Amino acid sequence: MVLSTYRAAMFWHKLCHSRSQGTSSAAMTVLFGALLAWAGPASGRLWSVEQGGTGDFLLIQSAIRAADSGDSIDVGPGVYAERVNFLGKNLAVRSTHGPLLTIIDAGETGSVVTMATTEGRSALLEGFTLRRGIGTPLNVPGDAAEAGEANPRRPDFGLEDLVGAFAREAAREAAGMDDPLERGRCGGGILLIGTSPVLRNLIVKENRAELGGGLYGSNASPLIEGCVFARNAAGAGAGAMQEIGGHGTWRACAFLNNQGASGGGLTVMFSEADLDNCRFSRNNAGRGGALYAHGPVTSVTVHRGVFWGNVAGEGSVVRVVEGSAGLVSCSIAYNGFEGEEAAILDYSDGATGHLETSILYENRSAHVLRCRDAEVSSRCNDHWPPGAPSPDCPPGIDEFQLDPLFCDPERGDLRLRADSPALPENAPFGCGLIGAMGAGCGYPAWDARSEP
Repeated sequence: MVLSTYRAAMFWHKLCHSRSQGTSSAAMTVLFGALLAWAGPASGRLWSVEQGGTGDFLLIQSAIRAADSGDSIDVGPGVYAERVNFLGKNLAVRSTHGPLLTIIDAGETGSVVTMATTEGRSALLEGFTLRRGIGTPLNVPGDAAEAGEANPRRPDFGLEDLVGAFAREAAREAAGMDDPLERGRCGGGILLIGTSPVLRNLIVKENRAELGGGLYGSNASPLIEGCVFARNAAGAGAGAMQEIGGHGTWRACAFLNNQGASGGGLTVMFSEADLDNCRFSRNNAGRGGALYAHGPVTSVTVHRGVFWGNVAGEGSVVRVVEGSAGLVSCSIAYNGFEGEEAAILDYSDGATGHLETSILYENRSAHVLRCRDAEVSSRCNDHWPPGAPSPDCPPGIDEFQLDPLFCDPERGDLRLRADSPALPENAPFGCGLIGAMGAGCGYPAWDARSEP
């Protein structure tokens, strides 16, 4: 049990990037202690689920039906062929052996996990793999009369409206099926409606839906920590999607190999999202390979983000329409297509944003930043190799062009060598640390080619 939990913690730890140089062993001890410890004593009853029959129940849903808000449910290892609905109860549902050994498999019958009633911050789901969900049919508000005057009609992200054959075929290949995008279904892995739970240490993989292949949230404000969204497919938000209100908080998450039409990693529409210490690798989409933000009330902030190997027809890293998106202290490398005319960061239609203290390295599009009827400010960014000025965007302040000296960028290891000009002691203009990660090329090394 201890060994298995430790393996899960190690998996989570690979997603956490040290911002400062020389992270101490004491700090790492605190991190692992937090991961391996439970969130604290429960005030209610403790229930157990064990497939071998030694617990209170054989199925997770049976335990949820019996439990009351404030109770906790410990789930033993195994593959649970079921769907889970919290039924409006504020429960703490945790695995005892972590996500690598505790799997909930929906068997393509609906959303794997649903929280769609009154679940708040004391509702917790921790330590599971969630797979093979196809979402739940929803009548999601789309026009101004239903969604409020500030929310114009949402673009249609159905299968027939995918942007180009590339996105359509990529989504099909990701799901391994002829038609992976189920029209009208939302939240293949996780469905959140008007709720604000804590989701921690989850692997959400191989799910599909029209909206939100891995996760769909409407008017939801979840706290999502240490979660991996991998190989999910959707029309919009292949990894995850938030829309119509709410404020998502994402910490130390990874979006890997998700594919769809808009927002290969994450889509945010008429909603707000804050992301810290998150990684986007090898996501594909027609618009917004890693991130797609749409709507006049949409606001997205990415701090210490790593973007590696994402591709899209428009905005291989970020595509912003009307809304606002800021990237601060990010490392952005090897995104886009060879010879692609589109930009890595693409803003239009009144969108606003800012790009600060970030590294843009060996990206393959003609332009790093494009502003079409948009206002985007830039400060203290390292562009390597030097490229053509971005069309229609104002010149940046204290920008420079020096090789950042990553440890192993071709493998996706974007930590810095000790002599890097992006470190605070070497950075021009007194900009401080540039990019998402500090110095240190030793263990643990990151190899994006081995990601899920």
